[in-house]
Amino acid sequence: MNRTQLAEHLGISKGRVSQILNDGEINFSIEKIVQLSLLLNKYPQFELIEKEDYIKEQEGPGSKTITIDYLNTEF
Repeated sequence: MNRTQLAEHLGISKGRVSQILNDGEINFSIEKIVQLSLLLNKYPQFELIEKEDYIKEQEGPGSKTITIDYLNTEF
């Protein structure tokens, strides 16, 4: 499937597909994530966990390092 076909399938612009694939920019609303997931025959699952538990899990043995800029943001 090329980018034009993917854009048509997902209901987003070809430019947006390129932005996601090239830049990794995936700033979607939760509603859009659900819509896109269902178009891909997937069911999204969201989970809220304690920030400290998440950080400990990411720092554990064999874990992959994930950088999320807003992890240290207080709301």
